[in-house]
Amino acid sequence: LTATTAYADSMWSFGGDLDANYALDAERMTVDIEPELTFSPAEGLNFVTSTELALWDDEFVADTTIEVMPTLEFELNYTMGGMDSVEYYAKTKYNLESNAREEINIGATFSF
Repeated sequence: LTATTAYADSMWSFGGDLDANYALDAERMTVDIEPELTFSPAEGLNFVTSTELALWDDEFVADTTIEVMPTLEFELNYTMGGMDSVEYYAKTKYNLESNAREEINIGATFSF
């Protein structure tokens, strides 16, 4: 399931994903939500911030999820106008609980 994106001006958007999953062999039901805030100051350029939060793990866990500080994910991606099949990116995560930044990854994706 994907939430409807709301736009403020045309540079900011907010949306997210809600993932409900049942593992048959483990007999385990999980539900996670990943809200996402995107800033797009120019065509093809996006700054994305998101975090994944657990809501259900065979029981309601959203109350304990907020007791632990989340890990924020940051991504910058750029697609040139005439080359929609190539995306350049930089990604990292920051754990608010441990006050630590994870590895910064820089690369390109070619889609065909």
